[in-house]
Amino acid sequence: MAGFGTRFGRTDTIKPFINVLDKPMIAWAVESFPQLKSHNFVFIILQEHETKYQIKTKLKQLFGSKITVIIIPRSTRGAAETALAAKSYLDPDEDIIIADSDQYFDSTNLYQAILNKTFDTSGIIPVDRPIDTQIKHSYTLADSHNLAHKVAEKDPQLASQGAYSNIGAYYFAKAKIFTQAIEAMIKAGAVSGPPGRQEFFVAPVYQQLINEGKKIYVAPSPNAWRLGTPEDLDYFLGHYRQRRPLG
Repeated sequence: MAGFGTRFGRTDTIKPFINVLDKPMIAWAVESFPQLKSHNFVFIILQEHETKYQIKTKLKQLFGSKITVIIIPRSTRGAAETALAAKSYLDPDEDIIIADSDQYFDSTNLYQAILNKTFDTSGIIPVDRPIDTQIKHSYTLADSHNLAHKVAEKDPQLASQGAYSNIGAYYFAKAKIFTQAIEAMIKAGAVSGPPGRQEFFVAPVYQQLINEGKKIYVAPSPNAWRLGTPEDLDYFLGHYRQRRPLG
């Protein structure tokens, strides 16, 4: 939640609190994980937003007093670096899910994959099929056994190969798998994304793990919607609850 979300052009609230069918966008994102209890959630917000909108209070009103809210002083160089701000709150040997605040999806297959994962699974990516040809997602190319072979951020070549689009949530079998990988990427300056918009994204962390020989799987979702742009939101409002075959 520590981005600026300027594409909606709003000044009266931040993007995660834009009203979507009578509840804030962030509520849809959290409802993607009905298996989790409130004490499992860690939200990361900007001090600027806390000062202007009292976000911490609003989050606790929505999700209860047991959530954790981390306030960072300034924007970071990408979502992966933002997520790293939670490192001291994590058990390094427990699994974690890192999620954006602007998507809503059926996580049933993700949780089944987590429950059934093998001992050597390092991560699982919830995915679906792109609804258009715009290169606006991170992508994962996987085989018929759902084993990921290539993960990249906004990569047109990968998208053209029939890759899944990543939904915006990322599972790691142990927190330290993520924190160690992103710390190494930051040290190496390994940003990704299109020219002029390169950041430390979360999805490329998986490619680094794949390069190290670690196993990453995909979990296709039958229902997934992005809410992060006006166009995404319009699509959601027009297609909510309609299912698309993953094929």
